[in-house]
Amino acid sequence: MGIQKDLMTTRWQDAPQADFAVLGKPIAHSLSPMMHGAAFQVLGLEYRYVALEVEPEELAPALDFLRDKGYEGVNLTVPLKEAVMPLLDNVEDFALACGAANCIRLDDYTGINTDGPGFIETLHDLEIDERKDVLLIGSGGSAASIGLALVDIGFNLRIWSRDPNNAARLAARLGDQASVSVELDPKGVGMLVNATPASLFGESLPVLWGRCDPDAVAYDLAYGMQLKFLDDAAAHTRMCVDGLMMLMEQGALAFEWWLGLPAPRDAMLSCLLEAKL
Repeated sequence: MGIQKDLMTTRWQDAPQADFAVLGKPIAHSLSPMMHGAAFQVLGLEYRYVALEVEPEELAPALDFLRDKGYEGVNLTVPLKEAVMPLLDNVEDFALACGAANCIRLDDYTGINTDGPGFIETLHDLEIDERKDVLLIGSGGSAASIGLALVDIGFNLRIWSRDPNNAARLAARLGDQASVSVELDPKGVGMLVNATPASLFGESLPVLWGRCDPDAVAYDLAYGMQLKFLDDAAAHTRMCVDGLMMLMEQGALAFEWWLGLPAPRDAMLSCLLEAKL
């Protein structure tokens, strides 16, 4: 089954003394505390990183509470990446363009997005056919950051969302290289990216897998569990990829932004791979 974790959840009101955190809901599955803990340990840094459950409507008081408690920074996951934007005093250009931030510095409420750049770093060894479109599934903060990063390096996107209006808004934000897909039809695409939280809840997506090219890459941003999206894809595609490498890359970028030190990527990845066994 892969990664096994204690699924106890700590609410933000009960946050322990620490320096950094990942916030979201669901959050108990997160490997970010383990990964960052390994990075701190190998560099001899006496920092602590924890996972905290936060509802979107609680985000503003949660951030204030954590800053007052001495936390230096937080990562954000589903469903907080878009919700945080109105709360920030400073936002980098990439995060502003995709309308989502996943990494916050609490002393000045500055936000950046490391998801898109981290995702792109994971593509180098996947042999994706750059002449083909990418089918991007989802229209939230993760989808926006991944979509913008893909457009920036020249890919054309087909975007599908359960809410077609949301897909249309994201396509409009990304420009001429993005269009709306009315069905989850993977015919002719080089990569399918699941940027929805469906896998976190064990849900299937209505992909027409029988029309999938066998050399397409199926990529789920989720990790650490039996992923229905990748299970469904496995009989039809040659390569199925979960979000573990992306977790490491985006986490390394956050680490470097917060601390101004090179992230120990080897130690971070080794920790994640060991947890996956």
